[in-house]
Amino acid sequence: MPAQTRRSSIDLSVSVHYSTDMPTPPPPKLRKTQSLCLSNQEFLFKDTCKRTVLDTRGQLNSLPYFDSKEDTLKRISPQTLSEVLSGKFRDNYDKLVVVDCRFPYEYEGGHIEGALNLNTKEELEKHFFVNIPTSLRTIVIFHCEYSAQRGPRMALYLRNKDRELNVDNYPNLYFPELYIVDGGYRKFYEKHRELCTPQNYIEMNDNEYLEECKILMSRFCTNFSPRRNKPKAAGWPRVTDTYRPMSLLTARKIHAIPARRTELHRGSLLNRLRSN
Repeated sequence: MPAQTRRSSIDLSVSVHYSTDMPTPPPPKLRKTQSLCLSNQEFLFKDTCKRTVLDTRGQLNSLPYFDSKEDTLKRISPQTLSEVLSGKFRDNYDKLVVVDCRFPYEYEGGHIEGALNLNTKEELEKHFFVNIPTSLRTIVIFHCEYSAQRGPRMALYLRNKDRELNVDNYPNLYFPELYIVDGGYRKFYEKHRELCTPQNYIEMNDNEYLEECKILMSRFCTNFSPRRNKPKAAGWPRVTDTYRPMSLLTARKIHAIPARRTELHRGSLLNRLRSN
């Protein structure tokens, strides 16, 4: 009996000594599955940092941004715009375009240094799609008074027009980096008045420009209406004077008439032969 007890204690000590020498396995890692709609770079960098997300050209975004629930356009803060104007991100792009989508009286009353005042389709297309600098990496930043209506609508129009011109070169774009200034000129003016010229701010609904505001807003809504800019879906052709769809009943009547005439002609011929 003592010998059996001694053997069991020895076996127990050996087993304990063996288990302590074994390396502990690493904890399991959770890995997400890759969507077929994402490239390898988008899959790898999507959840790391917004600045490392790739654009449609396979290049890194030049500016830190955040997403919006309103649309798919990227938003930047007024602080980021001030850093862009100071040259902090100058090595990340070749050309910078700041588009002020407000009305002319707002722009003349005070605007961001170097901003262009564009608020119609014609002005937008003439500036961006005539002599397109395809070799330059261009950053386009839109804003209006609050960046709630005019700025996002014009930016979306530019994106849709860019898609149409590159329909055979999808997903490449001439201007893949479009940004919206969060809060618009109002918020930027409150924090960075020194970067505005002249250092003033005129609201869209200013009492001195109410009539002009009505006219310009009506023109803007006509040009950039969501229904007006929505591409037409493919469908059946409309009934016009030059084209009218043929119904099945009409087709049967048309084919039935020559057949009846042929039968009558044959019958009359047989009667003539019989009579002779």
